[in-house]
Amino acid sequence: MPVLMEYDLYYPDRALERGLEGTSTLFVLINEQGKVDQARVQKSSGYALLDSAALKTAQTFIFSPAMLHEQPIKASVIIPVKFKLREIDLDTWVTEVRVLQARIQREEDEQDIAMLYSLYKRLVYSTRYDYSMELNDYISTIILKSTAELWNGYWSLYPAASLLFIDMIKRYPGSFVSLQAEADFHRFLEAEAIRIHHRIPDKESNTLINRLNDAIENE
Repeated sequence: MPVLMEYDLYYPDRALERGLEGTSTLFVLINEQGKVDQARVQKSSGYALLDSAALKTAQTFIFSPAMLHEQPIKASVIIPVKFKLREIDLDTWVTEVRVLQARIQREEDEQDIAMLYSLYKRLVYSTRYDYSMELNDYISTIILKSTAELWNGYWSLYPAASLLFIDMIKRYPGSFVSLQAEADFHRFLEAEAIRIHHRIPDKESNTLINRLNDAIENE
């Protein structure tokens, strides 16, 4: 039987934003070179977005080919592709962020900036229903001072994950990633504003939301 050796899981941002998790089971036809000739959904995850992502992931599968009489042959397998939001070790996350920030500071590279933004988003989307203030102790150590000042008066009241979008925009204003971060921020804040209003009195919550919007408009 063929053995799956390597693949790159494609987890769409829209699925991360919505907190979608599930398993798409695929039927995969593999050629003599161990590459995927065909893939289709055998059992749905329950979300078309994840099923589509599973099929895209299948295109990155690399197998050791099936063998018959010591000759590689075509074969088919059933493969589950699991989508699950990973728990984040915050100490490891901070270390990875700082390494990338330092590397980008030495030589700004769009690919490194994109990798850093992926780390930022992973924290934002994995913790958006986590109201522990412990997050803020970590976030405050890796963002720019000017970004951190936006949260003055709120560090003990509400998680500051949304500052990661703004930090990306402020750090790399000329990059393509900063444009993506701005679009993602506006989409994220639509739902985040409702959560902020639920947990902070109206006057204070309005002040915070206005601060965030003004920070983006002034960039």
